[in-house]
Amino acid sequence: MINTRQILPFLMTLLIQGIFLNFVVKLERKQCECSRDIRRDIIKYYSVVLIVLSLLMIVVPKNSPLLVKYVLPLAGLLNLVYIGVVVSYVHKLVNKKCECSGTWGRDVMYYYSLLILAVMLITLVTIVGGIVILKV
Repeated sequence: MINTRQILPFLMTLLIQGIFLNFVVKLERKQCECSRDIRRDIIKYYSVVLIVLSLLMIVVPKNSPLLVKYVLPLAGLLNLVYIGVVVSYVHKLVNKKCECSGTWGRDVMYYYSLLILAVMLITLVTIVGGIVILKV
């Protein structure tokens, strides 16, 4: 049974990660030396993983024990690392004045990553604040 509530998140993931994947693949094809970094490879492969996971969320029941117990917590942890990798990679490209990477794809990666970091920070503050209030 298809989970129709996951179609919009899938499409958003497909769009954003498609942009990320397209950007790093183009850098590879251009043989952009200043973009050569292990983080470029991480972004390339993990963006594909995120697209596949998003697709799985459409077809796998939301209350699947395997999904709830293992896949989602692991994906959440890996996403934290991934966002850090994306921010640090784009920051490196900008600081090195890597001209062959200066496209709108880099800007999308940078601003999207900052937005996600801000959302994660707000979520963390809300959770910690809730815990503190409950203990008082």
